[in-house]
Amino acid sequence: MRHAKTIGGAALLLAAAAAGPAQAQGMENAGLAASAAQKAAHIRGMHAVGEPFTGVLASSASARRRVPLQAGHSYALAGSCDEPCRDLDLRLLGPDGAEVSADLERDAEPLVRVVPRWSGSYEVRAYMADCRASGCAFTVRLLER
Repeated sequence: MRHAKTIGGAALLLAAAAAGPAQAQGMENAGLAASAAQKAAHIRGMHAVGEPFTGVLASSASARRRVPLQAGHSYALAGSCDEPCRDLDLRLLGPDGAEVSADLERDAEPLVRVVPRWSGSYEVRAYMADCRASGCAFTVRLLER
């Protein structure tokens, strides 16, 4: 199931190239989080909720995080990944484990929108479909209206 198009561009921190690996990764994730937060400003009336979901994934690897969602509220998941990343996909699974929404388009900035029918703990799955390095940094922000 394919949903949602992306908004905005991914921001990269050039200073990360001059820093050490751990510091560079932290700076890069901060830049990606800022990019995802900028998307929130472009999505009318939405604001970031909680801490960003960040990490580094190789091609074909995935990461998961649980998020509490309330029935009837409007949410979006805005993702970004770094330069070697060519395709980051997002899936949202409901409390029962069934897929609720997804962005499986070939892009580095997925956006998933949802108005849950049930309150509960939902699972966000980030899947690095195409990374042209040993690992690509990503971030996902939960937005709410």
